[in-house]
Amino acid sequence: MDTRGILLTVVILSLFNIFEISGMCPICPDKVHPQEAFCAADFVIKATVADLTYFDDDPLTANNDPQDQYKVFVDKVYKGNVTEGCYSYVWTLRDTLPCGVGLTLDETFLISGSNDEGELIVDPCGLHVFWGNVTSHMKIGINKRYEKNCQCEVGAGRCQVDPLLNEDCYCKYATCVVFTKTGCAPECKWKQSQSFTPCLSNGNP
Repeated sequence: MDTRGILLTVVILSLFNIFEISGMCPICPDKVHPQEAFCAADFVIKATVADLTYFDDDPLTANNDPQDQYKVFVDKVYKGNVTEGCYSYVWTLRDTLPCGVGLTLDETFLISGSNDEGELIVDPCGLHVFWGNVTSHMKIGINKRYEKNCQCEVGAGRCQVDPLLNEDCYCKYATCVVFTKTGCAPECKWKQSQSFTPCLSNGNP
């Protein structure tokens, strides 16, 4: 590996310092609502995975886990400073690790994460959804509705997911949006698609 490659590896490893071998992971629920992930992200893209490069533990940097670099073709940019219609690189921790994220070669995904000086980083709290599982309701969300309603947090006393109901139904068929009524303060409530109730009835995502 040349000097530039070594320096790049050191930089990327430092970006994952919260995922050190101690086992620390981001604090996030098992299911992160796509609206939360969208609003928290620096970038959100639709991308097709073209290649994968493995980076194992580097002897120059101690206590860091191996990570993967995915080469992706950016089909669509919904948020962030990413060039559409070009190849880019997405970094993750190895998917065999507790905090790792795995993407499948030649498949298209909805991906979100952080942008650190041009390096795109994906962690378990971000979006890494197979495009075939992105519902029409979610597509409306990533195109306009999520960004317009980022002031409405899912949870935190606002739009809360009923723990007795199927969480996937909220993720795929409901968005927390601002409702206004004359003379009243704005209020955040769930906006549900027609598929929400059938989803709950069927018990399927």
